[in-house]
Amino acid sequence: MPIDLRSELAALVRSFDAAGIPYALCGALALAIHGHPRATRDIDLVTDPDHLEQLKAVARTHRFTLEALPMTFASSGITVHRLSRVEGGQLLTLDVLLGEGALAGVWATRERRDSEQGALWVVSRQGLVTMKLAAGRPQDLADLAALEGSA
Repeated sequence: MPIDLRSELAALVRSFDAAGIPYALCGALALAIHGHPRATRDIDLVTDPDHLEQLKAVARTHRFTLEALPMTFASSGITVHRLSRVEGGQLLTLDVLLGEGALAGVWATRERRDSEQGALWVVSRQGLVTMKLAAGRPQDLADLAALEGSA
C-alpha cells in the first residue's frame, strides 16, 4: 500500500504544533495549498534554526530515523537537512530547510492556512515564488508558471 503523504503530513503537523515547534510547509505540498496540486513524494518544511534539533527529535518519533548529512547549495546558500524512513519498501523523505539567509524573508512571511488535514503553517505565495526562483530546476519553473497563471 502506498504511503499516504497527506496523513503523514497531518501527523507531523499535529506533533509540531503540540510541541510548539515553528515550521512552514514548502515545496509541492505548499504549491497544493496555494491552489496548484501536483504529485510529489516528499515533505518539505522550513523551520527556525533554533528549533531544528527539536523538530528532528519529533520527526524521529514518526520513524524518520535515517538522517543524511546536511546539504548546502552553493548557488543559494540554502541548507537542507534530510530525514527519511522506509516503510513497506517505500522511502518517505522529510527535507527541512533553515529559515535564515536567503530564506529569512520566506520564513518571516509564513502564514497559517486551512487544509484538508486542518490548519497548518505554510510559506506565503511570494515566499514560495522566492524559493522556486532560488532552486530554478525545470519543475520549479513549471510550478512558477502555474502560480503566475493564477495571480
